[in-house]
Amino acid sequence: MRWAHSFGAAGYWLHQRDATAGTAFERLPLPIPADSWRLGWVQTGHRYEYYVVPMRGFVEGSSSAVGSAVANPVTAAGPTNIVVTPGTSFVDFSWTRPTGPFSETVSAYTLYYYDQNAFGAIVQA
Repeated sequence: MRWAHSFGAAGYWLHQRDATAGTAFERLPLPIPADSWRLGWVQTGHRYEYYVVPMRGFVEGSSSAVGSAVANPVTAAGPTNIVVTPGTSFVDFSWTRPTGPFSETVSAYTLYYYDQNAFGAIVQA
């Protein structure tokens, strides 16, 4: 998604929500230092709504109008049979490669994890 540059802005807060699921708007945890953002982690057929707020330091500008789009990612399905096996000082992950449309385009995987025992932890790759 892209938006018009706001003169003097050092970055933008992006707020998003899944309108299909009826979720409330949530602000991304870090400001975006550009006039665009590539969105991911969407569900096919869901309508997502967004708005941006320019910021510089602790000063925020006026929010943009709400924009929306229906997600229609053209990608391979995710892996199946995901197995997580904890060890003494490691965690082992395994899965079955996806099959079907676009599965031949998969060349790598990114593993995201979240340490629920660490205060203030965020999703890691």
